Amino acid sequence: MQRQIGLGFEESVQRESLLDKELRNTKAEFDRLNASSFQYKTLKREADADRKLYEELVAKTKQATINAGFPNSAIRIADLARPGYAPVSPNIPVNVLLAVTFGLMLAVGIALLADALDSTVRDPETVSTVLGSDVLGTLPKVRGAAGALVPAMLRESGVPTGTPQSRALMRVADAAQKPALSYLESVKTLHASLMLADVEQRVRSMMVTSAAPAEGKSTVATAIAISHAAKGKRVLLIDGDLRRPSIADKLGISTRQGVVDVCLRGAPWRELVHPMAELPNLQVLPTGACNRRAIDSFAPALSDLLAEATVEYDLVIVDSPPLLGFPEPLHVASLVDGVLLVALSGSTNRKALQMAIGQLRRIGAQTLGVVLNGATRDNQGAYYYHHYSSHYAHGEASQRFEDETKEKLAS
Repeated sequence: MQRQIGLGFEESVQRESLLDKELRNTKAEFDRLNASSFQYKTLKREADADRKLYEELVAKTKQATINAGFPNSAIRIADLARPGYAPVSPNIPVNVLLAVTFGLMLAVGIALLADALDSTVRDPETVSTVLGSDVLGTLPKVRGAAGALVPAMLRESGVPTGTPQSRALMRVADAAQKPALSYLESVKTLHASLMLADVEQRVRSMMVTSAAPAEGKSTVATAIAISHAAKGKRVLLIDGDLRRPSIADKLGISTRQGVVDVCLRGAPWRELVHPMAELPNLQVLPTGACNRRAIDSFAPALSDLLAEATVEYDLVIVDSPPLLGFPEPLHVASLVDGVLLVALSGSTNRKALQMAIGQLRRIGAQTLGVVLNGATRDNQGAYYYHHYSSHYAHGEASQRFEDETKEKLAS
C-alpha cells in the first residue's frame, strides 16, 4: 500500500508539471496573439490614413486636370505706376484735430474728477446748497503783508471827520493800501449784511469762530469791530481764545492783563479794557497772560462780563477758539446772541463745517451765517466788484488830472 501510494504521488507530481508546462505555453500563445492584434490595429489605422490621403490626392489630381483645360487670362499693363504727390501718412490736420479733441476731453475729465474729489468749501453756492446755511459775505484773499492788514484798516476807518475827501466813491491808494481798502470794503458789505440780517432779536453780542484753526476768524472779528465802531457805535472786542490769542498782536496793544485775570482773580474787566486811539468807540479786552487754569472758569466769568458789557456797549464781539476739539466755544455760543462762522475758501472741509453747524444747532445757539474768507475771483463773483473799484479809482485820478490841467491853464 505504501508503494502504491508513492507511485500515485509521483504520478500526480508528473501530471502537475505537465499541466504547468501546458499553462505556460498557453500564456505565451495568448501574449503572442495580443501583440499580433495590437500590431494589426496599428497597421489598419495607418492603412486607413494612407487610403484617405490617396483619395484626396486623386481628387486634387482630377481637379487640376479639369482646371488645366480652361484658357489662361491675358494680363496687359495699361500704364506704369506713379509715386504719390502727397504723403498718405501722417495726416497732420486730422492728427491735430484728434489731439485737440482728446485733449479737451481729458481736461474736462480731470476737472470733473478734481471737483468730485475736492471736499473743501470754495464758493457761496456750496455753503448754501450742501450745508444749508446763509453766506453773509465773502472776504478777498490778501496777498503780501497780511500782518499789516488790521493796522491799515484801523487807519483807514479812523480818518477824522474834517479831513478833505475825494469826490470818488473809492479813494486812490498805493500798492500797499489797495489790499486793505479792498478788504475793508468787503468787511463793510459783510457788516451791512450782518446788521440787516433777519434775526429774532437785536444782536448785541456775537461770537466769531471757525471749524478749524488758521481760517482767519480773529482777523474777521477785528475787522467787524472796526467797521461797526467806524459807524459811531461803541464796540467791545474780547479775545476769548485762551489757547492761541492773536488780537492783541494784530492791534499792537499790551497783553499783560486781560480775560485771564478776570477768570482767575476776579479783576474788574473795565480796568483791563484798552481803548484804541484811532477809533475811540472801539475798546479791546485782550486775553492776558495765558493760563490753562482760566479755561475752567472762563464760561461763568464771561457770562457775568457779557451781562454788564451788553448794557454799556452797542455790540460785544467775542473771538473764540475753533469749534471742533475745544469746549469753550460751545459755552460761549450759549451765552451770546449769535454765532458767526468763518470758513477759509479752498481749505475748510465741508464735513468739518457741517459738523460745526450741527453742534451749534444741537445746543440751540443762533447761527448768524457763514463768512467765506480768502475768496478769489475764481471762486466768487468778485470780478465785477474789483472792476468797479478800479474803474472809480481811475475816474478819480482822471478827475484830479483834469483839475490840475485847468489850474495850470488859468495861471
